[in-house]
Amino acid sequence: MTRKERLDKIIKFVEEKNKISINDLAKQFDLSPITMRLDIKKLASDGYLDRSHGYVSISKNKFFLGGRLDTRIEEDNQIKKDISRKASELINPGDLIFLDDSSTVFNIINFITTIPGLTVATHSLQVMYALRNYPQIHIIGLGGTFCNTDQAFIGETTINTLRNMKFNISFMGCWSISEKTGTTETSNSSSAIKKVVASISNKNIILATEDKIKNKPYIETIKWENITKVITNSEIIKENNDKFIYV
Repeated sequence: MTRKERLDKIIKFVEEKNKISINDLAKQFDLSPITMRLDIKKLASDGYLDRSHGYVSISKNKFFLGGRLDTRIEEDNQIKKDISRKASELINPGDLIFLDDSSTVFNIINFITTIPGLTVATHSLQVMYALRNYPQIHIIGLGGTFCNTDQAFIGETTINTLRNMKFNISFMGCWSISEKTGTTETSNSSSAIKKVVASISNKNIILATEDKIKNKPYIETIKWENITKVITNSEIIKENNDKFIYV
C-alpha cells in the first residue's frame, strides 16, 4: 500500500468514526505512533483532519467525498461515457432529473442537451457550470455548504431543499455496491443526500464502473428496494441481477 492509499483510508476511517484517538488509529492501521502522527500532520496541513488533545476528527472546513472530481473524471473516461450514454436513454422529454456529483454521472451531460423540456437539479457546481451554455435546459442549483474537494454543495440546506422536490428519475454514483444492502458511501454527508434523493425519485439509476463493484462497503446508503437499475460494465454481482444493465 502506498502512503497516498494509506492516507485516503485513514480519512475514510476517521469520517466513519467521527472522532478517534491517535493511539487507537495507529493500532487500527498497525503503524507506530510516530508514523501515525506524521500521517496526521500531513492530513491536518492539507485541511482534511482536525487535531485536539490526542484525538482527530474530520475537518469542519473540508469534507472528503472520494477525491477531487476533476481528477476522477479522467479515470476510465471511455467506460464512464459508455455507462452514461446508456443511462441517458432512460430519460423522457419534459423530465425533472437529479444528477449527483459523481464523475460517471457527470458524463451524462454529453448525451442530454438535445432532450426537449429537460430540467436538471444538482448539487454539483461542475454540472451547473457544464450546463451553463445550454439555455434549453432548466437548471436548479441546490445550495448548501460548499465542499471544495468535490466541488459540490452538501449539508442540511441542501437536504432541506431536496425534501421539497420530486424527481422523475435520479442518476447517482456510489463508493461501492453491496450484494446484501445496496450502495454505500465513504461520507456521511454524501450518504445523507443520496438517501433523501432516493426517497423522492420515481426511479433511481445507479451508475457504477467495475471498481465500485469491487470496493469494500462503507456507509450503507440506498437499499436494493429503492434501486431501479444499476448500469455498469461489470458482471460480478449475482444477487439482484434483474436490476443490472451491462454495457
